[in-house]
Amino acid sequence: MTHYILQVIVCQLLFLAVYDLFLKKETFFNLNRAYLLFTPLLSIVIPLAEISIIRESVPEVYHFQLPEIIIGATKTPETTTTGFPYMTLVWVLGVLGSLLLFGRKWLRYLQLKRKGTVVKSNEFTLIELPNTTIAFSFFRNIFLGRDLTEKQRKSILRHEQVHVKERHTWDLMWFELLRVIFWFNPLMYVYQKRITTLQEYIADQKAMTFGGKKDYYESLLSSVFQTESISFINTFFNHSLIKKRIVMLQKSRSSKILQLKYLLLLPVVGLMMFYSSCAQEDPKASETSSTERIAELKKALDQGEITQAETKELKELMAQEYAGKPKGKGLGSDVESDAIPFAVLTEPPIYPGCEGLTGKEAQQCFNQKVAQFVMENFDRDIPKDSDIEGAQRIVVQFKINKEGVITDVRSRAPHPILEKMAYSSVSKLPVMQPGKKDGKPVTVVYSLPIIFKLQ
Repeated sequence: MTHYILQVIVCQLLFLAVYDLFLKKETFFNLNRAYLLFTPLLSIVIPLAEISIIRESVPEVYHFQLPEIIIGATKTPETTTTGFPYMTLVWVLGVLGSLLLFGRKWLRYLQLKRKGTVVKSNEFTLIELPNTTIAFSFFRNIFLGRDLTEKQRKSILRHEQVHVKERHTWDLMWFELLRVIFWFNPLMYVYQKRITTLQEYIADQKAMTFGGKKDYYESLLSSVFQTESISFINTFFNHSLIKKRIVMLQKSRSSKILQLKYLLLLPVVGLMMFYSSCAQEDPKASETSSTERIAELKKALDQGEITQAETKELKELMAQEYAGKPKGKGLGSDVESDAIPFAVLTEPPIYPGCEGLTGKEAQQCFNQKVAQFVMENFDRDIPKDSDIEGAQRIVVQFKINKEGVITDVRSRAPHPILEKMAYSSVSKLPVMQPGKKDGKPVTVVYSLPIIFKLQ
């Protein structure tokens, strides 16, 4: 879960960087609004789609995908006690705290509403507040202080009507919800600040069309007014925004060709999809292997003079050799040069016990034997303090080399524990008869999907 949260934050950070560097100063206000509303949700979805969208870097033709295996397990069967979910408790307490803060804002809003005099119309409801210069809107309600001058009221009312018509309050409430759920993520507050600023630009642009620029500038610069600090209302007098609003009002409309900047969203999404797919680390083995010993054992295997113990040693050394390779690569990033597409094999690899079978029968026997072996050797004991829950998808890629030995086992899963468990079970597969093309042994790449269901 921690890894997923970090990926979400990285996504949002990239989206905000693109907005601040390339889009914030453009006058495509509606497109910017859609961008700010959509990208937080996109950043939540991207890490979840990593396995189904980003495939292995080996071309699909080069590996054969075995039927999916479903493995069930229970967490720490040797004990009935479970670890206390401290992280869940912290998150729940944070959500409750955020809800309390939201409740305080709501009470302040209701108090202001009770103080005012309500004047209803078809398009909005005007609420006049005594002894104040407050000015803001919330859904269809527009609050105006009675101490405002008539000129100010007229200008502000046009501005706030735009907020009502454009349904800007829904945008703010969307980010209030995200702030409650992701209270620990500071970027949610940055997003809400950006959308608030953008809403003021939209309202200024449309309100100014109903009157002259001069009068509207005067309403912005007239004096310093009181303001309510409630994050889900559209406040007219926000002093930190006044300068930005005036600068944006004076800015010429952006050329339509600059809308191509929004295409930057595509490489950012692609980059994040690639990152979320390849961010998992490879399984670790105990020690690096001895190249001389591997060569000696392979020679004995070729001559048919290898014992069962030596076969086991060879497999372990091959696993250690793989563990010593550079990390950070995706599944299948270094296919052997002699690996060939499965479809062009003259004879596919034969699992022990499947000798004498050919065609579909041989492949079916191979699939059943591999599935049975992996299920029997898959360690189902999950630590009680892990955050693994429900159904988890694991993808394992391995090679059957020219000697029939399982090599280059690589696994990818949402949790490192599952990667190690899958790696361990597939690495134990027995030595097989290698695949052949035109009578010569060749290396064949397989992909095995596993669904691990934790009760």
